[in-house]
Amino acid sequence: MPNTKPISAFTFQNSTFFYFVLSVLFCLPFKSNGQDIKKIKESDTLYVYFKYDNGNQMKESNNIVNRDNYNYSFVFDADNTKIRQDLTLVNHYRITPEVKFVKHSFLRKRKDITVNYNFLKTLGFRESEKLLLEKKKIYLIDYEYLSHHKVRVAEVKMVDRSSLISIE
Repeated sequence: MPNTKPISAFTFQNSTFFYFVLSVLFCLPFKSNGQDIKKIKESDTLYVYFKYDNGNQMKESNNIVNRDNYNYSFVFDADNTKIRQDLTLVNHYRITPEVKFVKHSFLRKRKDITVNYNFLKTLGFRESEKLLLEKKKIYLIDYEYLSHHKVRVAEVKMVDRSSLISIE
């Protein structure tokens, strides 16, 4: 007797396929709907999606006690030069202790105030820096911590370099 169970066309048993689909879902809304910069600027909270790549988005540990604390850097190339500028978001248990696990629906509701590297790059270094410094709360969504059911959202702080003294 033949097997009468229906065959599902899309099974998420292959985790790499699942993460690929999830990353496409995260990136498509950012490009397709032309996010409303006014809504992003008016919000006191911002969600930043981070996916490590060796040149533009980098992550390094900042604490040997709590190994889940990282510095997240977004690298920008200055126009017509070889100068590279970076924005650094810091996640440290003493500075930003809030880490929560939320459902994907939580982030879908907040997609209007969620940005990724491509959005920041489109704004440019100065505008991105200004945008991040103005926010009361910034939460980082690290691609490495995505799972089937929950997403890890960690509070981060922007490194303010405006108070640094130039040595020139």
